Amino acid sequence: MLNKFLKSLSLLLLLNLLIKPFWVLYVDRWVQHEVGDEAFGLFQTLYNFTIIFSIILDPGLKNYFNTKLSQDHGLLKRDAGRFLVLKILFSLAFFMVIWIAAWISGDYADHKVVLNLLAVNQILLSFLLFLRAILTGLGKYQHDSFMSVIDRVLMVIMALPVFFSSYFSEWKNIEAFIAIHTVAYALSLLICLLMIGKPVFDIKIKLSFKGFGTIMRQTFPFALFTGLMLLYISADFIMIERLLPDGFEQAGLYRKGYRFLQAASMFALLFGNLLLPIFSTIVHDKNEMRKMLITVFKIFVIPSITVALICYTFRMEIMGAAYPDNTAEVADTFGLLMLDLVAISLFYLFGTALTAMHALRWLNIFAGLGVIVNIGLNWGLIPLIGIKGAVVATLVTHGLVGILQMIITLKKYEIIPGVIVIFKVIGFVALSLFMFLLSNQLDFNWLYELVVLSALSFTFAHLFKVFSIKEVFVLLKSKVNE
Repeated sequence: MLNKFLKSLSLLLLLNLLIKPFWVLYVDRWVQHEVGDEAFGLFQTLYNFTIIFSIILDPGLKNYFNTKLSQDHGLLKRDAGRFLVLKILFSLAFFMVIWIAAWISGDYADHKVVLNLLAVNQILLSFLLFLRAILTGLGKYQHDSFMSVIDRVLMVIMALPVFFSSYFSEWKNIEAFIAIHTVAYALSLLICLLMIGKPVFDIKIKLSFKGFGTIMRQTFPFALFTGLMLLYISADFIMIERLLPDGFEQAGLYRKGYRFLQAASMFALLFGNLLLPIFSTIVHDKNEMRKMLITVFKIFVIPSITVALICYTFRMEIMGAAYPDNTAEVADTFGLLMLDLVAISLFYLFGTALTAMHALRWLNIFAGLGVIVNIGLNWGLIPLIGIKGAVVATLVTHGLVGILQMIITLKKYEIIPGVIVIFKVIGFVALSLFMFLLSNQLDFNWLYELVVLSALSFTFAHLFKVFSIKEVFVLLKSKVNE
């Protein structure tokens, strides 16, 4: 069973790495070019607005049902219908809260079509994730691997003829782009039902709140963590729109740099998903956890430093290739945002370790602190320095949360980095930084510089023994005891 799971997880990683970055960096980017920064900023702001309230749709039900179903497949027939009815009630509550919040905001309610479609998309996605939880609960891991990307595949199939040809020019607007999401999620739901197969017909729809309070008490800490994390991750676009006079257009410009951080974060998230089952298995073995944490730090966090330096150093060139018309406006935003990749790698490494040991109290404390710091910095900085204020808020928030998670994890596993180890990491970072800064004085083709500097950086990492290709293969070949 475990080997089957790990093989399916590898398939999931491969499929996601092929499809999702293509969607974010190519399709999503081109759609923004077609509809304009203001329209895309409207979409991105209201999307984040609905995301913040999406915790109402699933306050932990999916994870609870998935865990219980994997232990007892008979639960599908007994309780799946009850959970689906509860999700319908949560969906109605979500829709009501969205519109109350939109009415309070003053002008969000003016964009009825966009807001309704985005709310429906969140509801459809919530049901899709619940059905995928049924798939994994039944042990159909490979089916779930395909379901993890099928919605994006459908979106690509529909978006290409609309936005990349001249045949549907009247549909080249943000409403059509959001509607493509809606159709893709609906079709994915049907496909997922087909993949579940015959057991679907055993589900009996019923309304019952029996045991609901107990379930909520068990799932509330994780739901709270998810909600707080969504709040501080999604707040920047909303606050940009609220605090700047041309808010939607500025949110669109911010999205141009943020898009690349989102694509890079997908790699980090998938890496975290790969680590969670491994950490969960060895969480009570301090020696193994120490070895694994040190190894993953070398092969995950250290490369993120090099990638961040590359993006910052060549920010003008990369943005010039991606957005020829807005290079100067978005280059600095992009360069600074990509430095956040280091903090994100810390977050997914040490946050995953804390999740494996069920240290939700600490995770919630740090997430709550992140909300306060992020909103406070955005509120103070955005009116002063525009979208760069949101960048600074993101860097500080993610850096603070990542470092605090690292400190607690090291403390719990009694890991005290030696002076030599600290100097090796500092030496690698300092030498790499000096090398990238020096490259600004050279007058070569930037692509050649990028290749040479990348090779030199990884060479320095090997020389300082803070990175090892061998350890990458050791991790990939890791066997978790049955």
